[in-house]
Amino acid sequence: METMLTNLNLEYDRFDAVNINEHADMTYTTETIGSIRLANRKMKGAFGCFLSHFSIIEQNRDNPEPFVILEDDIDGSCFDKQWLDEFNTKIDHLISLDPETVIVRPVTNGKHRAVCVSDPAHWIYTKKGYKYPEELMRDRVIDGQYVKLPIILSKQQKKYILGLATPYCYIHNARELYNALVNILDVNPETGVLRTFRAIDRLYTGFVEHSYCINSMILWRRDVESDITKVSKTTS
Repeated sequence: METMLTNLNLEYDRFDAVNINEHADMTYTTETIGSIRLANRKMKGAFGCFLSHFSIIEQNRDNPEPFVILEDDIDGSCFDKQWLDEFNTKIDHLISLDPETVIVRPVTNGKHRAVCVSDPAHWIYTKKGYKYPEELMRDRVIDGQYVKLPIILSKQQKKYILGLATPYCYIHNARELYNALVNILDVNPETGVLRTFRAIDRLYTGFVEHSYCINSMILWRRDVESDITKVSKTTS
């Protein structure tokens, strides 16, 4: 990962991903909202990923400059200067259309992931051939390529929103994103336990205003899942 970023002449800081196993009782103390704890140990991997993203955003909440959170399970063979130049060109165009843009992500592929085909109204689930209703997506597509979020989904549809994962997150307004995440968190003030918990990709997709997906950009990722019991890294 570091060699790849260096070869692309990108400035970066390495962030040690949160390994929740290293925190007693799965309790993590944040800088600004205090201790939070997840009661459901089955979701500890997703909780660690959420805390990693939140910590980076929290630390950069007053940073006026855009930045990217880049997870290191991306396929480096497809992440090159051409991809970056195309993505950045689209970012500039999107910002001109919506200066209040907060966060932008490409579509991702991989095991149990969805990909977006050429028609921006159709999202195909690779295993079951599921398609989103055209009316759901067409009203959300801007200039044929930018999908405006959040999208209000039914319980059934939520199963298929996995194509908007978090290996590459362009953060245009860290303060607004931080505020949105804090407002979403439902923490019991007496115990610090999260009353409800959603994975970070679900939060970005379903709860953050001025969040976008560029449906014409696909970022390939290695067909593996992070193992929270091992040393894992997140790069920002």
